This record gives sequence, C-alpha cells and structure tokens, in this order.
Amino acid sequence: MHISTQPRAPELEDELLELEDELLELEDELLELEDELLELELDVLEEELLELELDDEELVPPSARHCVIVPVESLPSP
Repeated sequence: MHISTQPRAPELEDELLELEDELLELEDELLELEDELLELELDVLEEELLELELDDEELVPPSARHCVIVPVESLPSP
C-alpha cells in the first residue's frame, strides 16, 4: 500500500490563493510606506529650503533688505 504525501490540487489552489492575498497585503503596506517616505522627504526638503532662506537673509544686512535698486539713468542729473 502506497500513501501519497503530495497535496492534492485543491489544497495547492487554496495555498496559492492565500499567498496571493498575502502578496496583495504586502503590496498595500509597501505603498503606504512609500507614501510615508515621500512625506518625510518632503518635510526634510521644506526644512532645508527654510534654512536656505534664512541663510540668505543673513547674507543681506538688515539695512539693505528694504532698499530699492534704481538704474543710474533714472536719477536726476546734477
């Protein structure tokens, strides 16, 4: 008497469906993690931009921040 230890086709189909469901769940989780990563990267970029803007302000003396640049040609002649 020979007893087969191989699963039958319906059992394999059930296992395949379970694995496909698990794969879909993992893909959804991956998409959520990618979204979180993009949000974090955006936050970092916004923070870096803010720092750069602050650095630019430090380069310009406070007295010059409200100056108006006028071409020499538009000045009245002496």
